[in-house]
Amino acid sequence: MLILHHDYPSAGSLRAVLTLDELVDRGADVTFHGLDVLGVATPLPATLDDLQDWARHREVLAEMGWDLPRPRRHPATLGAHMVERACPDAATARAWRLACHRAHWLEGRDLGDWDVLGELAGDVGMDAAMVRSLVADRGQAAQVRREMIVVRGDGVGGVPVLDVHGTKVSPFMSAEDLATLVAL
Repeated sequence: MLILHHDYPSAGSLRAVLTLDELVDRGADVTFHGLDVLGVATPLPATLDDLQDWARHREVLAEMGWDLPRPRRHPATLGAHMVERACPDAATARAWRLACHRAHWLEGRDLGDWDVLGELAGDVGMDAAMVRSLVADRGQAAQVRREMIVVRGDGVGGVPVLDVHGTKVSPFMSAEDLATLVAL
């Protein structure tokens, strides 16, 4: 099994999500694991890392049908990742990831805003009130934050990172190499 660690304000994460979704469509066993990279509770201006990540991936993403504007902010994403974990099935989780990327990158919406998360949840068939309740649960948020700290301690310092049976690698490799990893 492959595990992709990703975060919504990362253009590289969007590229990796889109690439690995194609592998899932062909039967690959991929788990998507959200990681709130900055771990802040309020949006910040786009970081230098955000801008460099965007510059590195924007041309490939445009070829994939995602023409990303220059990032302006880095939202708090813990709540969005909490919702992804609560998705009832893989299809809903996939729709959620794409809705979050679309909202952040193409619509300029704040993924740290609980009302935005509720609206996005409704768009993908989840109960908006349940989602607002979930992201407001401080105990659940603390638990998810602790789990993210453990992942960081296991060597995931940034995103996107592909975990292949405990070995951390870049998800940006040839389709042939990715297919070989899937076969392991």
